[in-house]
Amino acid sequence: MAGGSNHRSRPVWALGVLAGLAFTVVALTGVFMAVLGADVGCVGGGGAAQAAPTKTAKQEISPRKLRLYRAAAKRFDVDWTFLAAIGYQECGNGTCAEINPSGCGGAMQIAVVRGSACSPDPSVPTLWERYGVDADGDGTASITSLADSIFTGARILRPVMGAPRTGGSFAAYREAACRYYGACDDGIVSYADEVMARAVQYGFHGAGSPKPSDPAGAVPATGSVPGGC
Repeated sequence: MAGGSNHRSRPVWALGVLAGLAFTVVALTGVFMAVLGADVGCVGGGGAAQAAPTKTAKQEISPRKLRLYRAAAKRFDVDWTFLAAIGYQECGNGTCAEINPSGCGGAMQIAVVRGSACSPDPSVPTLWERYGVDADGDGTASITSLADSIFTGARILRPVMGAPRTGGSFAAYREAACRYYGACDDGIVSYADEVMARAVQYGFHGAGSPKPSDPAGAVPATGSVPGGC
């Protein structure tokens, strides 16, 4: 029962053996993930059911990135279609592992350099320093890692960008897109509108969502499973 126990304490040597076994299991798990090419599993998360990938999503997003978007969204309880739309807007279907001159980098183009255009105040930790996630299990949160970048992007959406939980409205997610970019548009591109149009095409159906621009491409792809990885 909580707050107490009638069990006798284990000897110190037994606790050491158990700790060693636990460490070994964790280490072997990491090795198996690396050998099998797994970036992450479906871990944590909750909230409303995630949408199944549409035909357009399967056409535009590589299988690896699609798995990462869905796993990261599940972990941090944001809509995977929105996360993927942000990722496509920032990096297309590449990895964008490099750091660009503005001081942002990675697949989700997150601020990583202090004193840069992306993070102007050199005395304040960057978003990467504060929220970086080691999603691939190599011991370091790296901007060059596709998995780390996508999971970090998902992690900052709610506390920093104000994105709602999975199932949130179109308007609320559009505001989060504006914050992610720093504005809704820059006179050249309507960032938030383009992100949301793509999210809808990928299967976003929060309250207030418009019809997809390509209805035939916005139907669930064959074999797609809602809420899966």
